[in-house]
Amino acid sequence: MIIDETTARLIGAYVDGELTDAQRERARQLIASDPAASAYAASLMEIGMAIEGLPRLSMSPQALEMVYDRIDRLGDVVIARINRWAVGIAASILVLCSVALVSQSQGSAVTPAAAVESYALIPAGSDAAAETDAGAGNPEARMTQWMVSELSEEGEP
Repeated sequence: MIIDETTARLIGAYVDGELTDAQRERARQLIASDPAASAYAASLMEIGMAIEGLPRLSMSPQALEMVYDRIDRLGDVVIARINRWAVGIAASILVLCSVALVSQSQGSAVTPAAAVESYALIPAGSDAAAETDAGAGNPEARMTQWMVSELSEEGEP
């Protein structure tokens, strides 16, 4: 039994009851005139009846409620994670915009080193802060030293 894909789709839709009146009539004529199409339709109907004959499983209302509660909790966790990221990104954008506005109002250009200097991103008392005491007048040097110290700490076991 060999039929093309278009015919198979038409017969499948016929068996499922998804056709318009004109399409249904075309499928009936095809099934009546073509033995391969007729055999395919018969096999699809047989499969459909076998599926309908399978026992239906059901869940108790309590089990179903537990599933829904679990889905709700998981959804809340995902939303909370998304909200944390959004708040962090918004705060970062706010800080950068504030630095840019303050720098523009003072007539100076914004550089990452200037942002580090003005907001003291290097924690007081850290090794990076101690190393930068000598170069306190040079914000680029402070930032470079801090980055080098952070990267070297990550590489240690």
